[in-house]
Amino acid sequence: MRGGAIPRARAAWPWWLAGGAAACALVALAALCCPPTFRAAARMLTDELGPVENATWLCFLGGAVVAATVALAARRRRERSTAAGYAGVAVCCALAAMEEISWGQAFFTWTTPPAWFALNAQGETNLHNLEPLQDLSSFAVLLVTLAALALAWAGTRGRLRRFAVPAGLAPLLGLVAVMAAGETVNDFTFVPQPAAEIIGTLSELAELYVAVACLGYAWLNRRMLRRDWAAADAARDAHADVPATIDARERRAA
Repeated sequence: MRGGAIPRARAAWPWWLAGGAAACALVALAALCCPPTFRAAARMLTDELGPVENATWLCFLGGAVVAATVALAARRRRERSTAAGYAGVAVCCALAAMEEISWGQAFFTWTTPPAWFALNAQGETNLHNLEPLQDLSSFAVLLVTLAALALAWAGTRGRLRRFAVPAGLAPLLGLVAVMAAGETVNDFTFVPQPAAEIIGTLSELAELYVAVACLGYAWLNRRMLRRDWAAADAARDAHADVPATIDARERRAA
């Protein structure tokens, strides 16, 4: 790592991923700005059973499953800190997945209890839409994204390496940071309509990109850890063969 910068990804796929995400955001923005397509675009982005919402919770769930497999593998190797860290990632991803579907309400359509309905901005059984938290969600996404970028920069060496954000995700995270910053400004300042509604609707895409990044984080780091573990096992086996080789030479000499 030179000059304190985030290491460059060696492959082209990170830029294709970020470019595709940016292109989708631009297409969605154009559709939202066009009155004839506004309703259809908004429905596709915000419908609880729509493609964006379903992709979001599925990516979070996938990240939880992959992170859980990393935690179990680390536990079998008695690497407690690694196991605990990825167990935490798995729990966070699982919670995010359940929050996206309001803990099943999106599918089973139960009635929100009246007391909770009064507290929730969307009348759903989740936490992130509670009135005190509703306008903080995009700010939280911004903070998490900036922290992930910092971890990509600082976590490439030493003990943090096993938890570092892969450099390949940095372009996508940069896009999410820009989108989350725009929505944060929308939440805390006066933005006239219809711009405010358009920005708020686009925030659903930012959540999807966060979910994709979580899945990518768990998947890429599992691959990295498997390589590290395989190399460590090979080195250990080679070291264990040295005494046997010495003993065989001594027997032949005798």
